[in-house]
Amino acid sequence: MNIRIDYVKCGDCRTYTCVDCCAMAVFSLKDNKPVVVDLDSCTLCGICEDLCPKKAITLERSLQGSGFQNSFFMNAKKGECFL
Repeated sequence: MNIRIDYVKCGDCRTYTCVDCCAMAVFSLKDNKPVVVDLDSCTLCGICEDLCPKKAITLERSLQGSGFQNSFFMNAKKGECFL
């Protein structure tokens, strides 16, 4: 699993919706750009992907690995949060 931020699309966006909407605090700001600071806390709910006004965030879901997130959250519907 990975979270990809397309900084070309992100461009001059200053809403920082991705940082504000994530209940798991996966994102933070560094040099006025959103960065992933806690990938392990991501539940793959997809809210950051859905709410990003520039559509610059892509959740790259992977079935590889044996962690809890890979076995449980891969079966979640996009947009479904487990908090």
